[in-house]
Amino acid sequence: MDSFAAQPSPDVEVVVARPLTVVMLFQRLRRSRTAFIGLFIVLVLLLTALFADIIAPGNPAEMQTSARSRSPGAEHWLGTDHLGRDTFTRVIHGSRVSMYVALLTIFISLGIGIPFGLAAGYYEGVFDLLLSRLMDLMMSFPVVILAMVITVVLGAGVTTVGVAVGIVYIPAFARLVRASTLTLKESEFVLAARAVGYSDLRILFFQILPNCMAPIIVSGTVIMAYALIMEATLSFLGLGTQPPTPSWGFDLKMNLVYLELSPSSTLFPGLAILIAVLGFNMLGDGLRDSLDPKLQHR
Repeated sequence: MDSFAAQPSPDVEVVVARPLTVVMLFQRLRRSRTAFIGLFIVLVLLLTALFADIIAPGNPAEMQTSARSRSPGAEHWLGTDHLGRDTFTRVIHGSRVSMYVALLTIFISLGIGIPFGLAAGYYEGVFDLLLSRLMDLMMSFPVVILAMVITVVLGAGVTTVGVAVGIVYIPAFARLVRASTLTLKESEFVLAARAVGYSDLRILFFQILPNCMAPIIVSGTVIMAYALIMEATLSFLGLGTQPPTPSWGFDLKMNLVYLELSPSSTLFPGLAILIAVLGFNMLGDGLRDSLDPKLQHR
């Protein structure tokens, strides 16, 4: 048995559980109207952020003193704020900030949380104990408070918000991947991979991780919705995006005092946040229903 494990035999075929593929994902998504609506909203938001200069070619920071606090009309589709800035232009360009923070959050939280979760679940022992206690310590703080502390330490700014929110949600992915790894590492295809001499790195990233993708994808969409809310919250508090960069959260703060004079300048940034978060949540709920075997036959 020892010699068999040390020298992989070409006659031995490792049976690997079918990981989630893009084709399988879209086949399951077709059954969920909620997922498709959410996906449509997310794609529109992404395209808006990419082509903001084409959709709204004006300068979002340009002030027109003669056009302050105007209601929606032909010249200014969504009206203007108290400084005479076009609300439509600021809402469109504000989508770039929101999507940048959401994507940076996912990049950081996944990039750190997944390797830590895989290693902790696979090797267990002291590393698992230390990591679990560190994750518990991070999760013991309220999310907003922890993000505020990190932002204050690193300094206010768009990138700082993405880094802060990404650090805050590392425990969510680390614990999720760890739990999946603890279950999958005793599966037959993992035991067979060990028997033919696969390295631990190959087993972790090519055997176990692909079979963890379903819960990771679902959690990722929900975390992106949380990231949008966190960016708006920190910007509203003055710790996120700084003027004159357009931000939905900061525009809410600046225009709230002038709500009676120009309600549209507060209404439309708020609606943008609502629609974006709703889109990610609907996509996450649809993905959960599509990828959960227990719910697919209901």
